[in-house]
Amino acid sequence: MSLAFDSLQDLRTTLLETDDSEKVFDLPNEIQRPIFEYAARMDGRCAFNLAQVAQYVHAWTQPILYERVVVRNPHAASCLFRTLSVTLPQAKPLLSELSRRLIVFSLFRIRDFASPFLKFIKSPHLRRITLVCRCGDSSSRPSYAAPYQIPQFLLSSLTHITIVIDYRHGYWNELMSASLVTSTNIPSSSNVAAYSAFQNLTHFAISTPILNDIIQIRTVAKNLRYFVILEPCNFSQSEHSKILRKIRSWEYQGHSTLVLKDLGSPELWSIDDSFRPSNFWKEVEGLVKEGYISDQEERWQL
Repeated sequence: MSLAFDSLQDLRTTLLETDDSEKVFDLPNEIQRPIFEYAARMDGRCAFNLAQVAQYVHAWTQPILYERVVVRNPHAASCLFRTLSVTLPQAKPLLSELSRRLIVFSLFRIRDFASPFLKFIKSPHLRRITLVCRCGDSSSRPSYAAPYQIPQFLLSSLTHITIVIDYRHGYWNELMSASLVTSTNIPSSSNVAAYSAFQNLTHFAISTPILNDIIQIRTVAKNLRYFVILEPCNFSQSEHSKILRKIRSWEYQGHSTLVLKDLGSPELWSIDDSFRPSNFWKEVEGLVKEGYISDQEERWQL
């Protein structure tokens, strides 16, 4: 008993004499790693900072730095993608790594710009894309292709698509071709190819101005699980109620439909960090799981 007491006293004395600054609590890697990875995925700047903490932390967070790309300057985007599209021996190591690891892409068009960005993306692993476009000159109709015209080779690999646009630009050509497969007896090979390109799609979000032009995707994309309607900031309560009535009148298509207020306005997506689009889908899945039809505390069950 005395020996045990003396040992405890010695331990207490040692702890009291130890400087607080010298106390280090070393957590196992199995606990540290998910903490660092979660923090890195929440914020881009945080990911860069964490990569400089220690070599082992860099090894965990470095891949996350290449998961997302946001392009805000049209000229810079063209230069970047043209570089990525050349053969690997000619590309810089960083751009080669970026091209290989690119799985999420967000494009912000603050004004009309006719450069075909999407055709330069060559990553075979791209799964999520967010296209945000604000009308530059509302008095004239642009003559080039709609910003949501996604090349078929790129479309076929996508599982998540978000299109935020504040004006109507017309129909989505690939979607129109795909919709003809179910409406014709002998569809053409091009229509079948377009139809197949939508079959990996599970998450889709669209702004209200082009909702009627894109609505066929609910029946074309057979694996669609989440269909999100994005209302602009100036949407009135009566317009919002009309959208909800329209959704409730739809026949069940095997996916959940959700209405989000204000996110149909491009200016709310003008961010310096590329991590919001991925967090956006986490929020959508959470609302659907809790039984909501919108982010205004409205549920499917009246």
